[in-house]
Amino acid sequence: MSSLTPGSANSSRYLDFDEYVELKLQKTGASIKTTDILIAAAGVATMFLAYLLTFIVFDQWIIPGGFGIGLRWTLLVTLLVLTAAWLTWKVGIPYLRTVNKLFAAREIEAADPELRSNLLNLVDLRAAGRDVNPAILRALEKNAAVQLQKIDVTQAIDHRPLMRMAYALLAIMLLFCLYALFSPKKISNSIWRSLFPAAEVGVATRTEILKVEPGNITVMAGCGSSRSSGPHRATSFTSLAGSVSELRT
Repeated sequence: MSSLTPGSANSSRYLDFDEYVELKLQKTGASIKTTDILIAAAGVATMFLAYLLTFIVFDQWIIPGGFGIGLRWTLLVTLLVLTAAWLTWKVGIPYLRTVNKLFAAREIEAADPELRSNLLNLVDLRAAGRDVNPAILRALEKNAAVQLQKIDVTQAIDHRPLMRMAYALLAIMLLFCLYALFSPKKISNSIWRSLFPAAEVGVATRTEILKVEPGNITVMAGCGSSRSSGPHRATSFTSLAGSVSELRT
């Protein structure tokens, strides 16, 4: 009886044509699931970074005084709900389902026109449960198996949605890095405020208080130093009375 060997070099077991076709369809279904999971993961990462970047820009530049605690909680809960819904739709539900063999066959046919619908017809006849001449069924199985041996079914999957999502993730990562590098305000405060709404962290400003002397001791007069992170950085020393004793640029 004619047969084919599976793709593994360590396997010496021979498969009949129908078994070989079934093996390839199962492998294609597994690749489809893996691709869907990668798309979902890239989508979550893109959505998360886009949320952070948007929050930072509005918190630092658009909304006076930054987001209030109530709005921060609302935004975070909305993000978590959307993430859970996306993962359920793209990962949870498809993972619990079996990839339709007809869909897997269509993906393979689209990648290898030389199959000439032999694989689709074979899968369709099997699914329909029709009485088919065994010789005709055997011929379809042989033609499909011979063609499937020539292609890598993992490469037959349409990876364009995954590539588009990867490009979107790369673009938002680039924007995030550029903003972090060139913004005159630190982004750490706003990131902390977006992820932990209850945290008592103020909005970042252009001026940062570095040191206050003599600290929390009650005195008649003291001195402090501050640093500006704007285009012209300077360090100033002032008394509590308001006079500037020294200015460094």
